[in-house]
Amino acid sequence: MDSVKTIEPADNRRIGYLDSVKGIAVLIVVFYHIEANWNSLLTRWYTPFMLAVFFCVSGMLLDVNREKRKNKPFKEIIIKDAKSLLYPYFTFSALIILVLALRGESPRYLLSAVIYTVSLCGYGAPWFFPALFLSKIVFTLIERKVNKKSVLLLIIAFFIACVSFVTIFINGNPIFNTSVPMKLLRQTAYMLLRISLGTTFLFVGYYFNRVINSKYFTENQVKVTVISIILFFVNFIPSSFNSNIDIRGGVGNPLIYFPTALVGSLTMIIICKAFFDKCSVLQFFGRNSIIIFCTHSTLGVIYMIRLLCYHLFGISSNGYPEVLLFFVLVMAVEIIMVFVINRFLPFLVKMPSFKRK
Repeated sequence: MDSVKTIEPADNRRIGYLDSVKGIAVLIVVFYHIEANWNSLLTRWYTPFMLAVFFCVSGMLLDVNREKRKNKPFKEIIIKDAKSLLYPYFTFSALIILVLALRGESPRYLLSAVIYTVSLCGYGAPWFFPALFLSKIVFTLIERKVNKKSVLLLIIAFFIACVSFVTIFINGNPIFNTSVPMKLLRQTAYMLLRISLGTTFLFVGYYFNRVINSKYFTENQVKVTVISIILFFVNFIPSSFNSNIDIRGGVGNPLIYFPTALVGSLTMIIICKAFFDKCSVLQFFGRNSIIIFCTHSTLGVIYMIRLLCYHLFGISSNGYPEVLLFFVLVMAVEIIMVFVINRFLPFLVKMPSFKRK
């Protein structure tokens, strides 16, 4: 795997254990879409931190590059983030829409996919990248304008209140399906939820990076790691009381979601720092998480594997042995896709640079 040339992101130097965190997280995302039993106890355990940890890692990297970013114009930061996040979002979304057209979807369905894409709501799994992009913009604005910690805490409390409001009063409410304006209002509320959630966990990661690299943490790493392992699995208990978590539009019970997402994300990062700082397999998946994110589900890899297993072996059940088999086969295909895209289609992930003569 190390021989495969991977596409480096536009910003941030590589930090081994953070790539491993992203690798585990993207594997969980793939497993989540294969499992398809989105209310099982196992799913309830990992969904709170499955995507929250991506925001935390991004926040940690923002802290790593704090001095470098401080001297950059705001416009330059936006352009750089757009190249690394929005560019692959649009290229893969265009590829997804092309596949939908070749599959024979109706013009109305294709138009809705285009509208979701252009509006940055996202069609399918790539929705996460504009959510991260917009969250980073809000984060940078707050970082540059707010100097008092008390004001920052009030802003984060406001974000948590927004997430709670959308989850409780808008998500799943049938009144928001009654007309086009109401549907637009619902999508706007969902975008507010994603940005509020993303910005909150960006700040968590931003300040947590200073903790994990502190002298105290270094001196007590063994003790902290043992406690983190225990908490990571004990987190299963409160998580089991929450359901219907899909941060595109809701987090179930906010009082359970935020503590479990926080504990799951931070303990996972601590564990990876202790054990997976040099794990090349996980780092491979982490470095190529954009490709895996955009191809495993919406481009039909999971569907293709399920279809092949059914026709060749008669396997169609969603029991965990079958799910694990599907998962291994899907990831085998994903490794091939990563190689092909990095080698022959790198423009899908990274904007080509046109040098002037």
